[in-house]
Amino acid sequence: MSEESPREAFIERVTANRNLMAILKASQMYLPARRLYHSWYAPRRLKFYSAFVKTNNLVFDVGANIGTRLATFLELGARVVAFEPQSACFASLDQRYKSNTKVRLVHAGLDNQEGTRTIHLCENDALSSMSEEWIKSVKASGRFRTLRWGRSEDVRVTTLDKMIEQFGMPMFCKIDVEGCELRVVQGLSQRIPSLSFEFNTELQNDAKEIIGHLMRIGDYGFNFCIGEPTKLELADWAGPDRMIVLLGRIRSGHADIFAKRKEEERA
Repeated sequence: MSEESPREAFIERVTANRNLMAILKASQMYLPARRLYHSWYAPRRLKFYSAFVKTNNLVFDVGANIGTRLATFLELGARVVAFEPQSACFASLDQRYKSNTKVRLVHAGLDNQEGTRTIHLCENDALSSMSEEWIKSVKASGRFRTLRWGRSEDVRVTTLDKMIEQFGMPMFCKIDVEGCELRVVQGLSQRIPSLSFEFNTELQNDAKEIIGHLMRIGDYGFNFCIGEPTKLELADWAGPDRMIVLLGRIRSGHADIFAKRKEEERA
């Protein structure tokens, strides 16, 4: 690997400091802070995602929650299929977007096979998860040790392949499902032009397996953002081996990993 750029070296320094939103998620100020936070980052987020989403592109929003990214994709002129398993969050999305002809809402989670799974509901809905391993690991690491996952609900799950069959191939797919990213990607056997998935340091091997799975499907380059996606950390897209090495230097928290097919990189 060539000598690290300043941005790559930055990864090594992002260890001791907690991401602002990670701290807020463990406090009673989370909901108002989240609104302020996303309002502040909205124009930066819009500019960032414009590199992946163009007018009339089909986008999959996997783990739509309350629709923060959905709103961004719509502002960019995309057609969006939003997947959300939590009943309360889905009701909020339905109330807001049921009349929007550019939005299709699917009350389900995505997985590696169709069926039913249990989602553990967190007091902060953005951290609800179908992965007991993820919940245990983020509490043990100290990231979210004060939060409670006290309720649960059974939810329908389907696969990316099935949804592509139903809605068509998305140009971009965002996957943010609190520790279930690997299972979502395992339900994919087709070459989505570009996608992103959340990387959690507690489940580092999952990210390696996701990268390996994507490379078996197609020839992808990789990049990443630390914290809110507003700027890619690498000047050039990395191959899978280099990406895995870079991820190993993030010792706490999370990042968003972006994958783009090589032909899209050259476009």
